[in-house]
Amino acid sequence: MGDAGRRPTPEQADRLQQLVVVPAGKRLSELDRLRRSPRDISARGVGKALERYE
Repeated sequence: MGDAGRRPTPEQADRLQQLVVVPAGKRLSELDRLRRSPRDISARGVGKALERYE
């Protein structure tokens, strides 16, 4: 199981905390941005999605 049961180090805790901070002038935190899948609705993006589907 390794380090799974341990508390994060102070550095790790700080980095995790920064993920949920919404910067001034922004609407989403970095965590929100990372949770969302990339959206490319251009013709090229649709073509790539279809290639992945096949």
